[in-house]
Order: sequence, then C-alpha cells, then structure tokens
Amino acid sequence: MNTSFIDACFRKEVDHTPVWFMRQAGRYLPFYREIKGSKSVFELAKDPESVSELVSRTVMELGVDAAIVYSDIVLILEPAGINFTVKEHSGPVADKMITSPEDLDGLASYNPEEELGYVFEGIELSLEKLNYSVPLIGFSGGPFTLACYMIDGMKNRTMEKTRRFMHLYNKEWHRLMVFLSDMVLRFLKAQVKYGVSALQVFDSWAGLLSKQDYKEKVMPYTKNIFTSLPSNVPKIHFCENSSHLLEYFCELDADVLSVDWRTDISLVWEYSKQAKAAQGNLDPVIPTIGGEVMLNAVKRLLRDVAGHRGYIFNLGHGVLPETDPENLKTIVKLVHEQTRRRI
Repeated sequence: MNTSFIDACFRKEVDHTPVWFMRQAGRYLPFYREIKGSKSVFELAKDPESVSELVSRTVMELGVDAAIVYSDIVLILEPAGINFTVKEHSGPVADKMITSPEDLDGLASYNPEEELGYVFEGIELSLEKLNYSVPLIGFSGGPFTLACYMIDGMKNRTMEKTRRFMHLYNKEWHRLMVFLSDMVLRFLKAQVKYGVSALQVFDSWAGLLSKQDYKEKVMPYTKNIFTSLPSNVPKIHFCENSSHLLEYFCELDADVLSVDWRTDISLVWEYSKQAKAAQGNLDPVIPTIGGEVMLNAVKRLLRDVAGHRGYIFNLGHGVLPETDPENLKTIVKLVHEQTRRRI
C-alpha cells in the first residue's frame, strides 16, 4: 500500500507530499455521469457497486495517494427520522425540521451497522477494487454541522435558525449534541471496523460561531468524538472559514487540521506548536483555471509549507463541478515531482 498519506498524517518522513482532493469522486468526471446515470445522488450513494466503481476509478484516473468513501454527510440522519432530497443549487433539503424542543422527542437512536449497511458494503467493495493500493478515508459530518441540516433544513450562509435554537434552548441544545456526537462516533468506529484507514470529520459550518459559542456549546462534543476514536487511525478535522477557531481546533485530539483557502496554512503549525499535520488549502477555483495560473499557485503553496513535517496537499474545499480532470492530474504530478526532488 502507498502509505505516504498515512505517514504524513502522523508527521512521519515521506518520500513525496501526498495528494488527495475533497469531492474528488464528483460530477466533474465524465465517468461519474456514466455511473450515476438517472440515479439521484442519494440513490447513487446507496448503491455499493456503483460507489466502489466510482471510488476506485477516480484514484486510477487522478493518481492520488488516498481515496475517500463516497457518501453524503446527511445520510446518517435518515434512520433517525429525518429524510432529505437533493435540489438543484440547494443541496440536501430536509423533509422536516427541528423547530422546537419537543421535536427532539421524535429522534430515534439506531445501530449504524444495521441501518447504514450500504455504506459498509461500499467500503469493502471499494477496498477490493482498489486492491488495497491506497488508504480509504471514512468520514462523517460534525455534530454542529449535522444540527444545522436538522434545524435550518438546508445549506445557507448564516444558519440563523440553528444559532437561535442553540441560544434559546440551552438544555435541549446539549441534548441534541449528545445525541449527534454519539451517532457520529458509532458511525466512524464502524467504518474503521470495515476497513477505512483514516477518518475525516467535516464540521463545515462551525466557522459561523463565535469563539465563545464554539468553545462552550460545540467543542466538548467534537472533542469527545476525536478522543474516543482509535489512536492508530489518523483523524482529520475540517472546517471552512474558521481561522478564528483554529486555536480551539488544536485542542482536539485530531492528527490533522484541514483548512480552507482563507486561512494561512502555516498557522496550523504555529498554533499547534508543530504538533499537528496540516491539510489544504489551494483555492478550489484555481484548478478551474489551469495553465500557468494554476502551476504558479501550486508551486507557491509548496514553497509556503516547505520545511514542515506533516503536510497533505488538498484543496481548501471540494472540487468544483466545472473543473477539468486533466488539471487535477497535472496538480498531482507536479506536487509529486516537486516534493520528490526536495526530499
């Protein structure tokens, strides 16, 4: 197995900087559209054979150093009684939302291995088709981000309903965080059981919170998730637009902090006193441009991280649909070549 990604997560010496991309198995790929066909995104995610084909072909196409499970963060909520549909330009939209404390009474706990079996079948099939050549990353949404989809019902820029609920109903908010962090933890542990080699928690919307609100109302639950996961499996935390929270992320038992393009990546090492690995953080729009603009941006980022042990090249968010796959392949090749010469 190519272990460069795992080694970098644990800040070990590597013979090249590893590369993978968030949303690397996405709709920008021609064969994604072929595999998806007429299925909805959720129908695709629940089809282990299609998922495994997509995951494995993406690795072979791009030459990346890690694969990631193909799924959606909201699917963990369906067995709890909240279903979603995908709407154009809106992403997942809930069929019902948490609007009052009484709505929490309807949340049902469940066994992820039983209710989300398609995820674990997809993991096993993906590993077989990859021939265990690269690590497979499992993932989940973080508790706050999942709460946003439950309370606001869909992606938006402010998540005002969630923040209002958090402040109005303190006791019920903590009850919801306990419920969600328990489900996330059990889901992630089950993914490890079925063969993933690393885990990433996407708490994408936590950057909307003030430092005090994050520290008091979210961090204890996120921290418990990371602390309770196996120490031999690298753990990655991702949150966009959240440089003001970076000092608190450093207190989580995560091995890697993944930051978006608005955060100076060197701050990961500065705030953590070199105790964390860093992942990111090329602006996702850059691969849509290509050419010298892209090459220069990649080289500049590599210069910025030079001399630091523990770095994984990635975008600052997911691959954009209009990205040319050839540009991503060029990035992978460039990063490998540039860093192999330096090491």
